[in-house]
Amino acid sequence: MSMIIMNGSPKAERGNTEVFIRKFMEGMQAAEGTTECASAQVCYVAKESHEEIAAKMQEYDTIIIAFPLYVHAMPGTVKKVLEYMKPVEGSGKKLGFIIQYGFMEGAQSQYVVRYLESFTKKMNYESVGIAVHGGSAGVSIMPDKMNRKLFDLLLLLGKSFSETGHFSEEVVGELCKPHELTKSQCRMYNFMGKLGLTDSMYWNMQLKQNNAMKQR
Repeated sequence: MSMIIMNGSPKAERGNTEVFIRKFMEGMQAAEGTTECASAQVCYVAKESHEEIAAKMQEYDTIIIAFPLYVHAMPGTVKKVLEYMKPVEGSGKKLGFIIQYGFMEGAQSQYVVRYLESFTKKMNYESVGIAVHGGSAGVSIMPDKMNRKLFDLLLLLGKSFSETGHFSEEVVGELCKPHELTKSQCRMYNFMGKLGLTDSMYWNMQLKQNNAMKQR
């Protein structure tokens, strides 16, 4: 089985999406009876033309597309690649997605997930699954120990995929948590925001480092 993973982040290797891909691939390589998918090729939408990537991907049996979610939408560069893809003939080819974003709730991804499910059917691919995870804004800059739970889940996702050819529904469900914030959680975060203890601390630091605090 031939496999390719597309990193759909505009930041290429420098972003959070790359971290997700590498941990997922580690999980594939750790699986017993590892198949060819463990040595999957990775391509970057930020480095090649959309048309070339779309054509390249359709030469493979299995495609995994990973990207960051911006509000409720995929990056325009990812959408462009999808627009160049053509329906595959016959059956047996697989398509899956890994999506990460800064919002905490899994529900933030419901619109793009609905679209990707429809797209997979339209292109005549078998669905590998769609894994989404929120609260990922600082993954690439945080110490590994702060990401341990996430990394363990991504390793399990890769391992289950390598063994079964599909994403584990149990792991996908864990990655998606929390689906929605409770009212008490919303009140807590509102209170923390008033104290300046939310992600505004990080953004204020970025503004200060770029001498833009006064212009915020």
